[in-house]
Amino acid sequence: MEGKCKRTNFVVTLCTAKIKSVARPDQAPIDHSFFMLFSGGGGEALVPVRSTTDRTAVSIAYTAETKLWNRTLSFIFSAGFLALASLATLLIFWKSVN
Repeated sequence: MEGKCKRTNFVVTLCTAKIKSVARPDQAPIDHSFFMLFSGGGGEALVPVRSTTDRTAVSIAYTAETKLWNRTLSFIFSAGFLALASLATLLIFWKSVN
């Protein structure tokens, strides 16, 4: 139905899409969102795709195929940064307690 991407500070791209089933028009639209680091949409169409093994699993072709590696690295980088920040916070807390 609707899809858009917004790039922030040339680093983070946030995309959202509403996917409506053509086969089941009575079903509510499915919201799908994702983010990427250091990459933009580049004007790509946000085409909905459905899994062949799990019919309820829907995604955007652009995110499922084209930018999967970028999204994986973005997740690993973000999780690593969060873990590092948590560890630093715990160390500061530990030093202030002692």
